[in-house]
Amino acid sequence: MVTSVLVALVAIGVTDLVLVFGLIGVTLVLQSLHDNRVPVINGGAPVPWAPVLPVSTSPVVVVGVLVATAVASSWTTRGMMRARAAESPDPVGTDMS
Repeated sequence: MVTSVLVALVAIGVTDLVLVFGLIGVTLVLQSLHDNRVPVINGGAPVPWAPVLPVSTSPVVVVGVLVATAVASSWTTRGMMRARAAESPDPVGTDMS
Protein backbone atom coordinates (compact mmCIF):
# COMPACT_ATOMS: atom_id res chain seq x y z
CA MET A 1 0.00 0.00 0.00
CA VAL A 2 2.79 2.43 0.86
CA THR A 3 4.43 1.80 -2.50
CA SER A 4 1.27 2.59 -4.46
CA VAL A 5 0.72 5.79 -2.45
CA LEU A 6 4.31 6.87 -3.12
CA VAL A 7 3.90 6.12 -6.83
CA ALA A 8 0.76 8.29 -6.92
CA LEU A 9 2.54 11.12 -5.07
CA VAL A 10 5.55 10.97 -7.39
CA ALA A 11 3.33 11.03 -10.49
CA ILE A 12 1.43 14.04 -9.18
CA GLY A 13 4.65 15.74 -8.07
CA VAL A 14 6.29 15.45 -11.50
CA THR A 15 3.28 17.00 -13.18
CA ASP A 16 3.32 19.87 -10.72
CA LEU A 17 7.00 20.52 -11.28
CA VAL A 18 6.40 20.62 -15.02
CA LEU A 19 3.63 23.19 -14.54
CA VAL A 20 5.68 25.40 -12.22
CA PHE A 21 8.84 25.25 -14.35
CA GLY A 22 6.75 25.81 -17.49
CA LEU A 23 5.28 28.96 -15.96
CA ILE A 24 8.75 30.19 -15.04
CA GLY A 25 10.02 29.49 -18.56
CA VAL A 26 7.11 31.26 -20.25
CA THR A 27 7.51 34.24 -17.91
CA LEU A 28 11.23 34.49 -18.70
CA VAL A 29 10.69 34.26 -22.45
CA LEU A 30 7.92 36.88 -22.43
CA GLN A 31 10.00 39.23 -20.27
CA SER A 32 13.00 38.77 -22.59
CA LEU A 33 10.91 39.53 -25.67
CA HIS A 34 9.41 42.58 -23.97
CA ASP A 35 12.88 43.97 -23.08
CA ASN A 36 14.54 42.72 -26.28
CA ARG A 37 18.03 43.98 -27.10
CA VAL A 38 19.13 41.06 -29.31
CA PRO A 39 19.75 42.33 -32.87
CA VAL A 40 18.58 39.07 -34.48
CA ILE A 41 15.12 39.28 -32.91
CA ASN A 42 12.97 42.14 -34.23
CA GLY A 43 16.06 44.21 -35.07
CA GLY A 44 16.92 44.60 -31.39
CA ALA A 45 13.67 46.44 -30.64
CA PRO A 46 11.20 45.23 -28.00
CA VAL A 47 8.52 42.91 -29.33
CA PRO A 48 5.24 44.85 -29.05
CA TRP A 49 2.91 41.87 -28.60
CA ALA A 50 4.88 40.30 -25.73
CA PRO A 51 3.00 40.93 -22.48
CA VAL A 52 4.65 41.19 -19.10
CA LEU A 53 3.02 38.96 -16.51
CA PRO A 54 2.50 40.64 -13.14
CA VAL A 55 4.70 39.52 -10.27
CA SER A 56 1.67 38.21 -8.39
CA THR A 57 0.94 35.65 -11.12
CA SER A 58 3.76 33.28 -10.17
CA PRO A 59 2.94 32.91 -6.46
CA VAL A 60 -0.76 32.49 -7.23
CA VAL A 61 -0.02 29.70 -9.74
CA VAL A 62 2.46 27.99 -7.39
CA VAL A 63 0.02 28.06 -4.45
CA GLY A 64 -2.77 26.82 -6.73
CA VAL A 65 -0.62 23.92 -7.92
CA LEU A 66 0.32 23.03 -4.34
CA VAL A 67 -3.32 23.07 -3.21
CA ALA A 68 -4.34 20.95 -6.21
CA THR A 69 -1.55 18.49 -5.39
CA ALA A 70 -2.60 18.22 -1.76
CA VAL A 71 -6.26 17.66 -2.68
CA ALA A 72 -5.42 15.12 -5.41
CA SER A 73 -3.01 13.28 -3.13
CA SER A 74 -5.56 13.11 -0.32
CA TRP A 75 -8.26 11.97 -2.71
CA THR A 76 -6.01 9.28 -4.23
CA THR A 77 -4.87 8.01 -0.84
CA ARG A 78 -8.43 7.89 0.48
CA GLY A 79 -9.57 5.95 -2.60
CA MET A 80 -6.74 3.46 -2.19
CA MET A 81 -7.57 2.95 1.47
CA ARG A 82 -11.25 2.38 0.67
CA ALA A 83 -10.34 -0.13 -2.04
CA ARG A 84 -8.06 -1.99 0.36
CA ALA A 85 -10.77 -1.98 3.05
CA ALA A 86 -13.25 -3.41 0.55
CA GLU A 87 -10.85 -6.26 -0.24
CA SER A 88 -10.63 -7.46 3.36
CA PRO A 89 -14.09 -8.33 4.69
CA ASP A 90 -13.30 -7.82 8.40
CA PRO A 91 -9.98 -6.08 9.04
CA VAL A 92 -10.58 -5.60 12.77
CA GLY A 93 -11.73 -9.12 13.53
CA THR A 94 -15.11 -8.19 14.97
CA ASP A 95 -17.08 -10.71 12.95
CA MET A 96 -18.93 -12.91 15.47
CA SER A 97 -20.33 -15.49 13.06
